[in-house]
Amino acid sequence: MAGNFKQRIKRRERKYFNLGNRLNLRQRLSKELILLIRRWQGLSRGQVKLKYSLDAWHKRFTQGVAVLYNEPNYEEAVLLRELLKECGIQDVELVQGTQADYRSRMYFVLCPQYYKKLPEFFISVQTEVYDSADWFNAGFIKILERSAAILDVSVMNIDALITKGIDYKDIFLFSFAAERRLYYLARMLLAFEVIDVDKAFAILKTYEQIQLVDQEFVVLSMPESTKRRSSFCKAYPNIPVFDGLRHIHAWMGCALSYKYLASFALDKGIKHLAICEDDVLAEEFFAKQYNTVQEFLFQYMPQNKWDMFVGVLAEVADDITVLAVKEFEGIKFVTVDQMVSTVFNIYNTLAMEALATWDVYDRDVETNTIDRHLGRVDNGFRTVTTLPFLVGHDGESTLWGSGTNESYKTRIAAGQDKLAKKVQAFETAKKRTHRYRYR
Repeated sequence: MAGNFKQRIKRRERKYFNLGNRLNLRQRLSKELILLIRRWQGLSRGQVKLKYSLDAWHKRFTQGVAVLYNEPNYEEAVLLRELLKECGIQDVELVQGTQADYRSRMYFVLCPQYYKKLPEFFISVQTEVYDSADWFNAGFIKILERSAAILDVSVMNIDALITKGIDYKDIFLFSFAAERRLYYLARMLLAFEVIDVDKAFAILKTYEQIQLVDQEFVVLSMPESTKRRSSFCKAYPNIPVFDGLRHIHAWMGCALSYKYLASFALDKGIKHLAICEDDVLAEEFFAKQYNTVQEFLFQYMPQNKWDMFVGVLAEVADDITVLAVKEFEGIKFVTVDQMVSTVFNIYNTLAMEALATWDVYDRDVETNTIDRHLGRVDNGFRTVTTLPFLVGHDGESTLWGSGTNESYKTRIAAGQDKLAKKVQAFETAKKRTHRYRYR
């Protein structure tokens, strides 16, 4: 899959990385070398099966970029070339019609189904909206399966492609509309690390995709996950939706989304960032309960006594410590010293700052998912939750794939039981201390 890439990194790793560990010189390595090493480490752990390695992507882009088009798509081709240049990719050539031979570079192919011969390495750009999945016949699907990635202007098309068996991770929503096009292109280029995080964030913040309001929720959702988004928006039509960022390692795309939202919120002077994910499961009386949560956090509890509120804990570790328990308006609030979950959270300023510092160069999925990153913060966070948990988790994960829903439900139920026992022990100990004081 990426043999030459691995061999090259192994040579560099032996020469520099191990030496850096021995002599404490790791900080002197370039970010690019560390990124290459960690990318290889991630591949060696089998985090994701890539159609093309990131090394192959970078090689093609460094050899130049061409936009392949037919006459009806000339205006879109010119526009795409300008968008690529705005993303920092200057060497872009327009090429009309099927070519006898294709150079070794990256091609963006507008409507690839109309070409008799295609390049070896190309990105399909769908400019047409199809009213039926029947348009995607076997030949068309075969072309799209060959694509390194697919940019599509229609969620209807995307839904049809997924139904036809095209891998979700290869599809990216795109738009030629003025207010969204650069955002979506930068989002796709970031997913394959064609542009770096700083460049991507600068572009994304220029084209504000969502208005953030202090204490009000925003939902993190992938537009390519059409059924899940549709289901969420039908159930909760008034919550603004943020088109989450993507990466070939889905857990990194999730982390990039939180990093971006937190840094964007801090830039805007927002003090409390509330984010839920579109697989959150809320009960019938959620709205009333959430109002009570807001009253407890923002009126009753001092702001320096909590760092984040977590609607559900995906895991409750054996060494979790209960710091405080308080009954308020019929809800039991529990403060603990750790958390694992981002399904439904409210972040205070300190937690937002921690989200914004997530390290894109750390490729260790065991320790650097966004919630585990938060768990590594010095002295921990004072995390407030409720017992029972305020929300649950519904649906398959876009991070970890199919078959995760029942696993999540089992873990959440076990965690809630474990936390209940911890709370009971805390309250019993507190009563004993109280009796001892007043003997």
